Formats: sequence, structure tokens, C-alpha cells
Amino acid sequence: MNLPAFSLKRPVTTLMIIVSLVVLGLVSLSRLSLDMFPDISFPHLWIRIPYPSSSPEEVERLITMPVEEALGTINNLKTLRSTSSSDGANVSIEFKWKANIDEAMLEIREALDKVRGELPDGVENIYVYRFQSTDRPIVRCNVSMAAGREQLYDLVDKVVKPRLERIKGVANVELRGLASKEIRVDLNDNLVKAFRVNPYLLARSLRTGNFDLSVGKIFFGGKRFTVRTLGELSNHLEVMRLPVKGQNVRVGDFSSVTYDFPEEKDFQHVDNERAVSLRIFKSSRANIIDVSRRVNEVFDELRNDPKLSGLRILVYYDQSREIVNSLRNLRQAGIIGALLAIGVIFFFLRKLRSTLIIAISIPTSVITTFLLMYFLGVSMNIISITGLALASGMLVDNAVVVLESIYSQRQKGMNSYEAALKGSERVYVAITAATLTTIIVFVPLIFLSTSRFGLFMKDFGLTISTALVASLFVALTLIPLLSERLFRSPPKERTRFVLFLERNYTRVISWTLNHRAVSVAMTVVLLLFSIYLAKGIKREYFPQVPDRTAYYRLEVPNGYPFEKLKSLINDYEKRLVAEKDRLEIDNVSTYFNRRGGTVIVFFREADKRKQDIFKLQRKVKAMFPVTPGLKFEMSQRRGLHGGSMGVTIEITGRDRVVLALIADRIKDILEGIPGVEDVATDTEEGVEEARIKVQRDLAYRYGLSPLVVARTVASAYSSRPVTRIDAEGKEVDVVVQYRESDRAGLGRLNDMYLLGSKGEPIPLGAVAKVEITKGPSAITRENRRRIVKVTANTDRKGMAVMGKILEKRLSTLKLPQGYNWRLGEEYRLFRESEQQSWFAIAVAVLLIYMLMASLFESLLHPFTIMSSIPFAFIGVAIVFRLTNTTLNNISMLGLMILSGIVVNNGIVLLHHVNNLRAEGLSRRDALITGGKDRLRPILMAALTTILGLVPIAFGQSEGRGAIWAPMGKAVIGGLTASTFLTLVLIPMFYSLFDDVSRWLKGVWRFAVGG
Repeated sequence: MNLPAFSLKRPVTTLMIIVSLVVLGLVSLSRLSLDMFPDISFPHLWIRIPYPSSSPEEVERLITMPVEEALGTINNLKTLRSTSSSDGANVSIEFKWKANIDEAMLEIREALDKVRGELPDGVENIYVYRFQSTDRPIVRCNVSMAAGREQLYDLVDKVVKPRLERIKGVANVELRGLASKEIRVDLNDNLVKAFRVNPYLLARSLRTGNFDLSVGKIFFGGKRFTVRTLGELSNHLEVMRLPVKGQNVRVGDFSSVTYDFPEEKDFQHVDNERAVSLRIFKSSRANIIDVSRRVNEVFDELRNDPKLSGLRILVYYDQSREIVNSLRNLRQAGIIGALLAIGVIFFFLRKLRSTLIIAISIPTSVITTFLLMYFLGVSMNIISITGLALASGMLVDNAVVVLESIYSQRQKGMNSYEAALKGSERVYVAITAATLTTIIVFVPLIFLSTSRFGLFMKDFGLTISTALVASLFVALTLIPLLSERLFRSPPKERTRFVLFLERNYTRVISWTLNHRAVSVAMTVVLLLFSIYLAKGIKREYFPQVPDRTAYYRLEVPNGYPFEKLKSLINDYEKRLVAEKDRLEIDNVSTYFNRRGGTVIVFFREADKRKQDIFKLQRKVKAMFPVTPGLKFEMSQRRGLHGGSMGVTIEITGRDRVVLALIADRIKDILEGIPGVEDVATDTEEGVEEARIKVQRDLAYRYGLSPLVVARTVASAYSSRPVTRIDAEGKEVDVVVQYRESDRAGLGRLNDMYLLGSKGEPIPLGAVAKVEITKGPSAITRENRRRIVKVTANTDRKGMAVMGKILEKRLSTLKLPQGYNWRLGEEYRLFRESEQQSWFAIAVAVLLIYMLMASLFESLLHPFTIMSSIPFAFIGVAIVFRLTNTTLNNISMLGLMILSGIVVNNGIVLLHHVNNLRAEGLSRRDALITGGKDRLRPILMAALTTILGLVPIAFGQSEGRGAIWAPMGKAVIGGLTASTFLTLVLIPMFYSLFDDVSRWLKGVWRFAVGG
């Protein structure tokens, strides 16, 4: 017994099943976790090794290279990248997709433990961490106040941060932008010399003098006691009184010991006021909507607290808002799709009861989808929500076909029960096959699971597939049941509009059947025209989408006066704040240090803005004063938020000087290419540094080694903490350093005293030479080789075209042996993704063919239906050219989905034609009658899908939701063209392939008989 027969014979049972699915679906909806992205673990691990107050070359030699050597034997290692800077080393490890990341984490920790003894003494911590798609802060905000640094820090650290940490569901609150207080031991050069204090031995004394240790247990009076030695320091006064060189000399005798904020190196402002930033993370099982709501409630309480007058909190990122907006868009898309579907059904059938049936089936299918998502472990995230929004336009397709078939049987005189049963059974196989062809296109996503995009799209495919399965079940159970109850009155005749369409449609079919050669020629012309249009479509990795948040990067040359830089940025901030209304700006946030900074401009929302966002972004950039030596460029956001039109060229080799020369040559070539601008290399601005070259013969004469010299100078000049003490309930760094006046100039460095083996003072200049040289600001390596990058922005030619231009221009570049160039990672990802997408589409088409061959028991007739796929690409090419849409990952996903949708019309049509031929009609009569019978359901199903996708394709002009527009446009354009051409040309191709099939059978019989 099939589903329609079961639902009609057991109506109460069927109704209870449907109600139970709805109830369980609503329960599942309340339990589905809400996240920004699917919970995906990428095959990446990161290592952070802090080592401040050093040079990039020193970090590379002492830390990065030994660590890389230790990690080189890790299993399933794919790419090893590292960056050495003056703050320490960062290592990125990319594994093959088959790698077990938990095991890899253990291997890395073991490798780091082995190499730990080779690293410098100043390396205190090594951080190894992994990143999952859900490990993102749910709220990012800036806190500002017209107050001093200490007041702002105390306010945020002691009031704001603790309030947030007490919120249920908050796992961590990170504070950035202000360094915490530290204990500074500022050495007086003259007194250090007078007391003959060795800075290195002083640092070691502070470490050994700040120590608690459990030394054992004793028994006394029948009890057991733990014995501990207490030597930890608790405040800066104890540091000042710490004895050095016996009881007569204490730290405070030759230095100034203070407990204060360190020298400011980084500045952060919001609307020209000092600010700090907060990043708030939720616990793994917490509901993101609830946590974000509580966080914002605390923010409102803080803003309204009279004791905190002047406090400003700017929330510039809130995951819950994007999720809520996505849910709102889904709801709107569902409502719009339902209303449009109702309008389409009523327009063609002119019966209110039919619209009621469709209106009931839509929410039933959606709610049932929630139940399936729950059992499949799919969360409510922007990927699955987008899948639901896309599916909402297709949910009514099966119901429309079944409903129209039942309605047609009623018009033939059958009673409501017979019409419901017969009508459902006539399309049972067709709509099941049509649903499977749509679902089956997501099977190739398995082959994309070795890419980041493929992993994200897994939830997308699962959501659409479950929604279509739910809609098929509803169409085969609920629709017949309701139709049998509601279609008992005599049906109305077909409307004059439908009769007009059917009359003219039969004429068109007759003409194409009579003029097959001309029809084929017209088809070829259309395909050639679409190929011509497709050549002009730009190709890129991800679509560019407008964004209300603009990022501007400021780069300054080494040695640029910091006070001058602060004044320049302050003036720029003031101008932007003063022009907020004209530039339609909400807020301006800046972050900068001696090396440059970032300006983030938050424009008004699209519905509150009158001017084009790109024009506003250019106006903001133009307001920055032209200053020699300074670079002020707009940077692009990448990833699932949008693509970038920038290009990168990577050069690998060993020698930094040679790499810099090659980078300059490539830069000159790029600057000569039209459309390429803002060309820069990461080797242009080096950092001046004083290099101390120890004269070994002279040093050994005084009992000094290069290591002793280096440690002594580092202890006097480095800002690295020598130890930490517990003060005010938290750990506080202790920093030993010459006071600023004693660190000014090379003369001071040369005159710095070292202590010889006999305790005699020896100037540094007596055993070493000090030279000023320029080194890199950072050193980047890949797979243990140095790498430099040349970056540039391009016009809108598209990544594919620009990549070919660059490859052609640089192909004649001759490089020394051991040096190579290649286009950057984003271009490589683009090429890899494009190849994988075409492969997935090819596999999907093959699977569709196999499914239809099984359905029709024919090897040739599936080609008849599959001819609708190239017809679809005609519509895609036209829509893309008209809307200036690029071919990218998202639009390729649309093509994949389209290949499964466009064949549905042909399946519904030809399945009915075959049934008519089986009933005795001639081929020509079956094609004409079948086309006329299926014209109305095909048009209704196609229109409901097309109109349901309009909100996705054209509903959002900017933001994360707009990234899905290319997919919607691809499906709309392709389905529109394929529906029209399928109805007109599929009957002609059917007759053509049928003749070919007969001829082949005749040839086979002749060959066998011969």
C-alpha cells in the first residue's frame, strides 16, 4: 500500500502522524542550538611563543627555526607557516584532512617539550591552540570614556568585566587595548656603576627571591604538618627592600621601584575618545540569543548607572543580531513564499480551498524539517537557515503537482475519493524521482568535504534535503487527505487564461514537432549565444558584497615621530566625527601604535542611508591628509562575509636581501599593469636596530663570554618581565630596565658597564662594537623557507582574468636557483574550489542520469530531460550579465542545485507522456496531450520556486545575507529559461531520441539477425 492510499484509508491515523510530527518538530525547534556557523573543526593548529623586546631575526634564529625543526616530523603535516616579529613567534600548522587533530595536538606538545631546553630563558610560555568555527566571540565592543588611562582601566577591569563574567553562559571576557599595571625597577646607570651591580644577576636574584616551595612534612604532637618555605614577594615595596650583594645594598638603593602602568605603546579610540575593547565568549552549550540578550542588558544598566556618567559602550559586532536577522529573513522569505504560492495557486485554480490546502502544507513541511534537523545534529546557523530559506521556495512544488493532478481528475468527473487516490498515484513516481534528483545533487558535496567551503555547505545540503523529504511526505499524505475532504463540490472549469495558454501551447508543440531541424538549429543558436555571454562573466573566489563596516589600514615608515602620528590620527578622527551626518557615519574606531594602525568606520544601516556605500567609503579615504611616507589604504574583509579584489604574489627563498630585490622587480611589473593599484611589498619598511658584535678576544680577556654580554645587556634594556608576583589578587609583572634617560643614544649603550670576572667595571664598547642597521619588521616563513609577499588591489576584472594576466607577465621573470614565485593563497583556493565545483556538478549530472535511466528503463530518454540543463545555463548567463554577477563559490553552488531542479519539469512531463502512450495514445498525441495536461502544474511549481527565491536573490543589498544573492540569481535565471524551453523543446527532443532509439534497435536486430 502506497502513502496516498494509506492516508485515504486511514485518515485518523494519518492525521495523528502529521500532528505528532508537528508537535515533535516544535519541541525540536526549541532545542536546536543557535550558532553563527556550523560546528566545524578545521585541520589547523596554532602556536604562540611570546618573546617581547627582541628582533625578528633573533626570534627566527632562536625560536622559530628550532620549533620548525621539531615540528617537521609530525604526521600528516601539510603546510608549516611561521611569522617572527619583535614580540615573538607565531606558527600555523595545516594538516591533511585525514589527520586526527587530537592526536596531532599531543604530538605537537611532545615535540615542543623536547625543544623547550633549546629556547632562550626569556621564553616563559608556549601556547598551543586550535580553532573551531564556534570558537568566536559572540560580542565585540569598545568601551570609552573621557577620562585618564588609570580611571578607564580600573572602571573596565574592576566594574565592567566582572559584571559580564557573572552572566550565566559567559565563558570568558577578554580585555584589550590597555596593559595592566606592572612593577618597574628603573635602574640608575650611575648608581648601578657605583654599587657595581650586574643587571643580569639582579634579574636572577629577583626570580630566586620570589619563591614559595613545599619542602616536606613533619609530625608533631601526633599530627602531620606540611612544611613550606615562604619567599614570595607581595608588593613593590618588598621588591625595593630586597637585598642585593649582602644586607648593605638593596634594590631601592640604585633604582626607582614603582607600581604603575607601563609606557603606552598602543592606542584605541572611539569617536576620538580613549577606549578599550572587550571580546565576550559564550560557553559551549549556552544559547547565544539568551547570552547576548543578558550581555546587552548589563550594558544598558552600566550606561544608565549615574556613577558611570560619560561611559560609552559601542557594540560593533553581535552574533545574535546576525542570527536573529537571518531568522527574520527566513520568516519573511517563508511568508512571502507562502503568499506568492497561494497567489499562484489561486490564479491558476481560482479555488480558495486549494489555497487553504497549500497554506496548511507549507508550515507542516517546515516544522517537520526541524525534527529531522534535530536528529541529524544540524544546528540553526546562517548556513542551515539559508538552506531553509532556499527550500521554502521549493516546498510547495510537490504539493502543487499532487493538488493539480487531483483537481484534474475531479474535472474529469471522478468523485473526491477516487480523484485524490488516482491523482496522487499518477504523479507518485514522478514527484518522488523529482525530489530525489534535487537531493542527489548534494551527494557530491561529500567530495568537497576536504575544503573549508565544502564543510560549511554540509549543513546547507542536509537542511534542503530534509526539507524536501518532509515536503514529499506531506504531499503524498496530507494533500490527498485534505483534497478528499475539501474537493467534494463540483470543480470549476479551467479559467480562460489557462485555456488560452493551453490552446497556444499545443500549437507551439505541434510546430516544433513538425520542424525538428529548425528547432534544433534554434537551440544551437541559443546555446552559442549563452556561451558568448558566459565569456564576459567575471570569476572570483567569493562574491564582493557591500558592507557598512569599512576598514582602513595605515602604514608608517620606521622612525616616524610618534607624537606627530598621534596628532595626525587625532585630527583625522575629529574631522570624521564632525562630518558624521554628511558621511552617514554611526561611529569611528581607531587602533594605532608606532608601526601604524587601523581605522574602522561604521556607516549607517542600509535603510537609514541615502548614499551609495562605495562612494562613502571613497570619501572617507579621501579625507585622510596626503602625507609623504604614509600609506592609507582600504582593506577588504574576506571569507563567508565577502570576497576581495586584491591579489598577492608570494616569493620563496633563503636570503632576505635577494627576496627583497625580487619583490621590488615584481612590484615594478605590477605597477605597469593597467587596473592594478596600491602595490606594496612586506619588505619595504625595515626596522632600524642596534646590533652588538662581541669581540671575543677582548671579552675573554675579562672573563666574559658573548652569552654573558648578551644576558647583561638584555637585562638592562629589555622590557621582558623577569618574574611575577601576586599583588591585588592577580599576577603582576616585574620589569627590570635602565631608566629611559639612561637608554637614550648609542653613547649610553657603549658606556654601559659590564662586570668582569674579578668584579671590575668594563664598558660595553671595550669588548663589543655597536652598529646601526635596518632589519625586517617581521619574517614570514613557509615550510622552513622565507617568503615575502607583493600585494595589490585590482579593478573589477575578476580574479581569474587578473590571475592569467599576472601569470603571463611574470612568466618571463628569471629568478636565481632556489627562488620561486607563485600567486597567493586566495587565488590558489579559487582555482581549487572552481575545479572541485565543476567536478561536483559533473558527478551530480551523472547521478541524475543514472536515477532517470532507472525511472524510465531507458538509456536514451534521460538525455531528453537532461537537455534542459544547458537550457538553464542560458538563463543563468543572461541574468548574470544583466545584474553584473560574478561566477564564484556561491553561484557555483546555485548551478549545482539548479542541475537537480531543472530536470523536475521534464520528469513530470515525460512520465505522464509515457503513461499516456501506455494507455494507447500515439506518440504525437501523447506529447501534445501530456504537455497540455502538465502545463499548469509545471508553471505553478516553477513560479512558486522562482518567486520564493526573490528575497534571497534581491532582498538584501549588503551584509552577510547578500552573499547568497548569486545563488538565488543562478536558480531564478536558470529555472526561468529551462521551464520555458523545457515546455517547448522537450517534446521535440523526446520524439527525436525516440526515433534514434528505434533506429538503434532496428540496427541491433538486423545485426543479430544477420
